[in-house]
Amino acid sequence: MTLGRRLLSLWAGLAILWAGAVAGAAYEASPLYPRTDAGQQQCFIDRSDNPGRGNPFACFNQTIMVDDAGIWADPLVTDYLPAAVAPPLVLLVIGIAGTWLVRRFLRG
Repeated sequence: MTLGRRLLSLWAGLAILWAGAVAGAAYEASPLYPRTDAGQQQCFIDRSDNPGRGNPFACFNQTIMVDDAGIWADPLVTDYLPAAVAPPLVLLVIGIAGTWLVRRFLRG
């Protein structure tokens, strides 16, 4: 395996890790991320200790609204998608340009 292929494999691995990290940050910022307040936690504990009071998971009753414009109009996507895609692409372009320059100078 040549150095170029090793660097490309390294880039692919780092790009996947980077996209996963950005996806994790986006998930924590999204309304899908489970957030509880003290009242919900106390309700859950009370209902867990006394099953006659009802389903403990009913304390977390939340509805998620979906916009008709679709996922691409969501501010979460417009904020995090460029952060997930741009740095790996810039790194790839810099790596290709650097490889080209090194090979060019070694030849000439």
